[in-house]
Amino acid sequence: QTKAIYESLLLVAVRIPQSDEYKSFIEEIAVRSTIQLRRKFDEDDINAIITGFHDSVLLYAKALNETIREGGDLKDGFSITRKLWKRSFYGYVSGDIHFNENGDQETDYTLSDFDPATMKMRTVFNFYGHRDESEALVKVGEISWPNGRNTPPPDIPECGFIGDKCLETDKSLRYFITTSLVLLCLVMITVVIMFIIYRKLKLESELASHWWRIRWDEINIIEGSDRSFDLRDEPSPNTSSAPRQNYFVSQQQKSMNTRENLLTVVEAANVYSKWPQETRKGIFKGMRVAVKPINIRRLSMNRNVLMELKYMKDICHENLIRFIGFCPDEPHLFIITEYAQKGNLRDLLDNEAFNIDWPFRFSLLSDIVEGMSFIHNSAIEFHGRLKSTNCVIDRRLVVKLTDYGLRSLINQSINDTHDLKSLLWIAPEFLRFKNPHHHGSQKGDVYSFAIVLQEIVTRTAPFETPSNRDGSNPSYNVSAIINRLKSGAKPYCRPTIPDSEAECPPVVRELMIDCWSEDPADRPTFETIKHTLKRATRDLGTGNFLENLLLRMEQYANDLEKLVENKTAAFFEEKRKCEEILYEVLPRYVVEQLKFGHPVRPESFECVTIFFSDVVDFPKLSSNSNPMQIIELLNDIYTVFDGIIVNYDVYKVETVGDAFMVVSGLPINNGDEHVREIARMSLELREEIKKFKIKHMPDETLQLRIGLHSGPCAAGVIGLKMPRYCLFGDTINTASRMETYGEAMKIHISSETKRLLQKFGTFEIELRGLIQIKVIQAKDWSKRIGYCEKKTAVSEHFCHSHEYRNCIRSFK
Repeated sequence: QTKAIYESLLLVAVRIPQSDEYKSFIEEIAVRSTIQLRRKFDEDDINAIITGFHDSVLLYAKALNETIREGGDLKDGFSITRKLWKRSFYGYVSGDIHFNENGDQETDYTLSDFDPATMKMRTVFNFYGHRDESEALVKVGEISWPNGRNTPPPDIPECGFIGDKCLETDKSLRYFITTSLVLLCLVMITVVIMFIIYRKLKLESELASHWWRIRWDEINIIEGSDRSFDLRDEPSPNTSSAPRQNYFVSQQQKSMNTRENLLTVVEAANVYSKWPQETRKGIFKGMRVAVKPINIRRLSMNRNVLMELKYMKDICHENLIRFIGFCPDEPHLFIITEYAQKGNLRDLLDNEAFNIDWPFRFSLLSDIVEGMSFIHNSAIEFHGRLKSTNCVIDRRLVVKLTDYGLRSLINQSINDTHDLKSLLWIAPEFLRFKNPHHHGSQKGDVYSFAIVLQEIVTRTAPFETPSNRDGSNPSYNVSAIINRLKSGAKPYCRPTIPDSEAECPPVVRELMIDCWSEDPADRPTFETIKHTLKRATRDLGTGNFLENLLLRMEQYANDLEKLVENKTAAFFEEKRKCEEILYEVLPRYVVEQLKFGHPVRPESFECVTIFFSDVVDFPKLSSNSNPMQIIELLNDIYTVFDGIIVNYDVYKVETVGDAFMVVSGLPINNGDEHVREIARMSLELREEIKKFKIKHMPDETLQLRIGLHSGPCAAGVIGLKMPRYCLFGDTINTASRMETYGEAMKIHISSETKRLLQKFGTFEIELRGLIQIKVIQAKDWSKRIGYCEKKTAVSEHFCHSHEYRNCIRSFK
């Protein structure tokens, strides 16, 4: 970018003199500045104007002398300077000096241009001010115009200096840009509108689908289930979650520590709820459901009701009862929800057979707070009917909230059926309305939670105390309590809190007081309540409530996890072993294909090298050995062979008795390397057999007869049970003949193998001559393969543990 800028730069400057006087003057200035100013200046750093100062003094002195000689006035500066007008002076440091008739000096200038080649400014024109116009401008170089131009740019730009000459073009461009932007905005607006319409149509389709509708004849009401939940209900067989540990075992049965014993206590309690409820139990499509009737004289399924049904469908939380559907078949109007097997929180608190400690109480409170926090952050916004009877318990002893949402539907019901006790959970600001049950807010839910908290702490009904729990104390009057709550008179009517810290920790006491504050603005949110409860659990040293509830299962879970890890590791180890065994049976490439379910089709290979070997005089050796000795001998031989062939790119096809068959070049093609791999392997096998000792015949030595042949063949997997990777073709028969007609401790190869080996130039081969082989015409066979030290890369496999020798290793 800097270079491009300088290419467009033309510099006009005062011409610097090139005389010897000027150069000497500049050198003198540089020397004096070093001595007097103690600062060194280069000649390029000294401005040429300084010579003008020097010459000005001399010219003034010249004019002053002339004035003195003429007797002029020395104080008349104008007359003195007029002596210099319209005159020329030669031989000065700054060059020749010319003044015109106005007393102005005719200055010389230079025009410099940037040279892209040298990256420096160079003079292209000199202008001499005292000459005539035709001679004033002297060209000394060519100007390098930017952008590769050979001529100067035009005096006036094509579109003018202000772009007015290209106005029509600019107008067209602006019109095009404006049109494009408008079209783009229209497309985006159309997409947004279509997306809104799609969402709207999808919503309308969902509202009109009546997914929530359940016919009355689809519900099978279980007789004898008038109250909503029964603690004695048997657990559902479809649930597999672990229950909470026995935090509510009776004092008389503390020794019970299993879930079965806990359920026995539940069944033995047989507590009937004293709080009137209408929810019944039923069967819908094979699952247990809670069926709650609503008393509506004239049902109106307006849009608000349909939207609330959709909200109920979308809401899902582990601490909320799942909404299933609504039965609008008058007079059978029912709300169908998930069924909780263990009753409600009020029934649990009334059952004195259970000892509820603080870890379990915090667990109950945590479930309620989690559910309420989710509701407050959902489209439902608030519960409005929170109370202990609407906190149900499932078979895992997890508290779930029910009877939330569907306010437009519930508000159509007749209020005469509401029990007076249900008003005890409603916030005072709503009790002052005509229909308190039809009003609610998030702050009202916080007040209701405070009453539930009081129930959990004291295990009594709202506003009850242990002294009047049996009903003997006449001061407990529900109607009077409600009237005092409506009046709002101080002191405010609130439940009694135990004074003992063991019965009510200070953190819980403060939380309860804050939640039932008379002013709704002073009540905390459920997020604040959640953090307060967490702090309370830490202060009490209870830790995470799950750790307390599952304390006895923690070690078992850890042991189970370790057991699973060990079993998994063992499984993968056995899998690896099985795969390794399979790799020994079939080529790895074939095994991988079978593992991924790919068919292994037969393949033909253009050229491979096949190895055959057998033990010389093996029948004679077998006749002097028993079967077990023969098996042991063959196992020892093939163990040695297997340890060698793993170092080469070969595949062991099979062993039959003392016969050993190996191939290279399949199932993965390796070019011409197959013949060298087989040749090296043959050399090493022959050397190793010399060292082999027969255990039951230590004095006997073994000899191998080896044959090699290279050529085409076909291969494929044969059979389903004990499948084998088999080779087919004349190449196999020829390689077998090479071994059969070979000599002991020599490697017999065919002419095709010889031709391939000679490409590498690392093997010595001797001609055996013409021999007659059965079924095959007489050919020129080679009988020996030698091995020479020509290439280190070749010899390192065979000679890596031996001293290199400049000799030929023969097969004798």
